[in-house]
Amino acid sequence: MDELLPQAGSFDLLVKAYPPRAGGGVGAYICALQPGEKALMKVKPAEFGYLAGAPLSPGRWKQIGLVACGTGLAPLYQVATQVLAWNSGTRISMVLACRTEEDILMREELDLMVRNPCFRLHTQLSMPTGGWPAKSSGRITSKTLGDCLPAPDASSMILVCGTDGFVDTVAGPIQRITLPNGQKRKC
Repeated sequence: MDELLPQAGSFDLLVKAYPPRAGGGVGAYICALQPGEKALMKVKPAEFGYLAGAPLSPGRWKQIGLVACGTGLAPLYQVATQVLAWNSGTRISMVLACRTEEDILMREELDLMVRNPCFRLHTQLSMPTGGWPAKSSGRITSKTLGDCLPAPDASSMILVCGTDGFVDTVAGPIQRITLPNGQKRKC
């Protein structure tokens, strides 16, 4: 698993260049940068990394279910990498939703990760080409999630990350709140 951990003093970005739209376009901007060009980035406070109100820590849950769509894979991949590096025995089940096989991001990294017996991956394609398994074709359903993720209880946690529409479909409506300090957050 060490080959999956980031090197000290560096970081990786997973960015997909979608066409710019109102309120978006960061991916297209970053992907258009040329080697040597700079981009000013702001790091979010540590609290943004909390899961269910506290930092991720070894043994907090026996099972973690991760449901990702598109670049929503990146933060959930980070969670999986960290948990697996602890060798705490926590089992991770990930459901990844993509349109086509070509849309599967970080495929090499995921192929390495599935070698770990504590990690299971189910990739669901909504627009598969010939040869893709029928049970992994079409949109994600509650049956898919029930078959692939841990059962809900106090020893498990399910995390969902993707577009607002995807999260709304899989986990329910997203709420936008304003904190007392004026910061806005989705929850």
